[in-house]
Amino acid sequence: MKQKRTYSTTYKIYRRLRFLRYKKRIIKKRIKEQIKKEKRERRLQEQEAKRKLKLQKELERKQERLRRRREKEELALEREQLQMLPQEEESKPAFVLKKTAVNKEEEEKEQLEYKKRLEEQRRIERENIRKQKEKEKKLKQFNRKRRRRLLKVFVKRSLLHFWIGLRSLTPVKVKDAIKRMFGVPEDREKKRNYYAIMLNSLSMFLLSYFLIFILGQLIRILVSMNFDYKLILFYNKLYFDISVDAWTMDAVKILFSIIPLTGILLSAIFILLYSMYSEKGTLIRLFYLWGAVHGVNAMFGALFFGTLLEQGFGWVISYMYYMDTGKMVYSFIGLFALVALGSLLAKSFYSSAQHYFGYIDAKNKKYFVNSQIVAPMIIGTIIIILMKIPSDFYFETIDEMWFDILKSMGVFIVLIPMIGMIKSFGPMYFADMDEEPRITIEKKLFLATFGLIIFLRLALHAGIHIG
Repeated sequence: MKQKRTYSTTYKIYRRLRFLRYKKRIIKKRIKEQIKKEKRERRLQEQEAKRKLKLQKELERKQERLRRRREKEELALEREQLQMLPQEEESKPAFVLKKTAVNKEEEEKEQLEYKKRLEEQRRIERENIRKQKEKEKKLKQFNRKRRRRLLKVFVKRSLLHFWIGLRSLTPVKVKDAIKRMFGVPEDREKKRNYYAIMLNSLSMFLLSYFLIFILGQLIRILVSMNFDYKLILFYNKLYFDISVDAWTMDAVKILFSIIPLTGILLSAIFILLYSMYSEKGTLIRLFYLWGAVHGVNAMFGALFFGTLLEQGFGWVISYMYYMDTGKMVYSFIGLFALVALGSLLAKSFYSSAQHYFGYIDAKNKKYFVNSQIVAPMIIGTIIIILMKIPSDFYFETIDEMWFDILKSMGVFIVLIPMIGMIKSFGPMYFADMDEEPRITIEKKLFLATFGLIIFLRLALHAGIHIG
């Protein structure tokens, strides 16, 4: 006899959750269909009511036209009778003519009184309208003054609360606020694991960024030599030590598009290596993911902010002589590409938890996302922004500095849809583990990353003259 197949408890729970999710999806679908049906019926009823109202209005207009025509005919007939009246009055006796004259005078008096009443009524209506407008104007002025007073009170209270909160701040409160913002757990073992995951991911985040930055600058230097330009390489930028007249259209298009093109090319290579790498659950795959984020941001972040601020890659768009509408289209293309990247890479970042966990569910999802994605991205971006601040503004304008800072913050545009997509993911199982593996900090990787940052900051502080 064939034995009945048995399943593990975890698999049964997983199947049950899948069934509940399917059932919930079916119920939602039915509710949506019912709502659509009701909306359709309501729309048909409104259309029928509009049609009937239109027909009724047309009928009323026809009746009004007929009434006016009838009145015109009657008026014409009365005029004809009045024209014939003198001939008839000659043949009438004197007392009849006297009576007719009295009636005419009374009718004229009534018409004059009616005209006076009508004019008085119109004058009263105009006066009422004027008073109503004055009343509305006074009410608007009162509401405007009231809003200003309330705004002043709100600003004063907000500043007062902010000042009280600022004065009551202590190092312990600041530390607790930062922990709550990054979701650091209270348990000692979980806290140690949280910091280990965060530092490993932070190292990969910074290492992948500086790899793209250094390669882009090296390629830019090699290409600049063909134009015989004098260069000064700093830790935050490449300064062209030439006059404004030395720039040509080809030089601007080529030199300011090298780093974005290098970034998008390396991003494609990183995504390809991520899909080809056989050993799953290793940190090198996380390095590829962060590299893809930085590469796409180097291209489309520079496109989005460059066209808005007319800096960096925006000079290339400007030298193509596009109108403002065309520049706005390019800005939206850059923004859409960053949002699309966050949505596409959400699943890959979510599955990178297999390096530390056997499964990920609602219990450890927030813990993992904060430690692996959110905290490294925020801290790493702050470090990059600090590296973008020049030591001497002689070689860089404030607009260029703000462009570099905003471009570095373009990764947050990728983060928003990524977090939204990850929240919608269900549990994911990677391997059966009796107990979670011990999570350690990759010390060599951490020291190499921050050693590279310190070396770049110190070695390129004064700048290296090239050419």
